[in-house]
Amino acid sequence: MIKVLMPVDGSDHDEKTARFLGRLWRGTPLVQGVPPVEVVVVHVAHHHVPAPYVPVTPDMGAYVDIAAARVDTKSLDEQAQAEAEAIVKRAVELLQAEGLPARSEIAWGSPWQTILRLSEEGGYELIAMGSRGAGQVAGLILGSVSDRVAHRSKVPVVIVH
Repeated sequence: MIKVLMPVDGSDHDEKTARFLGRLWRGTPLVQGVPPVEVVVVHVAHHHVPAPYVPVTPDMGAYVDIAAARVDTKSLDEQAQAEAEAIVKRAVELLQAEGLPARSEIAWGSPWQTILRLSEEGGYELIAMGSRGAGQVAGLILGSVSDRVAHRSKVPVVIVH
């Protein structure tokens, strides 16, 4: 059985990746009625850590005092958890519609670092993920999660466009 890690972010690329994996395994002989693949869908969420000051303008010329604003980071984390649950549920449903067994996981941290850690710790043989396409300029300046994963992964990475 091949273990596939499918990081998802809630974008249209999740559906494209699920369809790609379905096509890839469609027609593969079943082993005792089960496709010879295990897909684990993961969404990596961020904890909201309060900081004394956060820039509120793109040029970082204005700041807001978080302590004075009384930002409720606990409710932000709860909201992120709820969003993550909805994202992985949708991706699992997409994979199941393609005839692939899937389960989900939610992790917290830096997306690209967490994906790499999970792939190594879980013994995955393939990472299949979408390319979000943040734009050429943003991609050059910031780099994309898929780019970082592809360049640092010890296992093959399929990036679905």
